[in-house]
Amino acid sequence: MIQPDHKLAFTVREAAEACSVRVNAIRTAIRNFELTPRKVAHGSILSRDDLLAWVNSRPRFVATRERNTP
Repeated sequence: MIQPDHKLAFTVREAAEACSVRVNAIRTAIRNFELTPRKVAHGSILSRDDLLAWVNSRPRFVATRERNTP
């Protein structure tokens, strides 16, 4: 059974909030074919699985500067 707090799909604005990024980042990912929205009567939605895959495909932060330790 689907839990009510586990959404299956998000609007662009909701997706940005859920991923902790700006709306522009989601729109750019759509333009670059990194995310594929689904069309529904009221507009476009993004699936939870697609958003998880997109977030996991982002490069990991790697520190390039070593800290000076005394």
